[in-house]
Amino acid sequence: YRLGLDPDNVVIPVVTNVCDVLGVLVLFAVVRVLV
Repeated sequence: YRLGLDPDNVVIPVVTNVCDVLGVLVLFAVVRVLV
């Protein structure tokens, strides 16, 4: 809070980016296993 950053504006984009990256990695892993 002291840094002048709104936690919601920082945490939510980071979480969504991490989820996107993990989702892509999981998709590639599944494709590799199936193919």
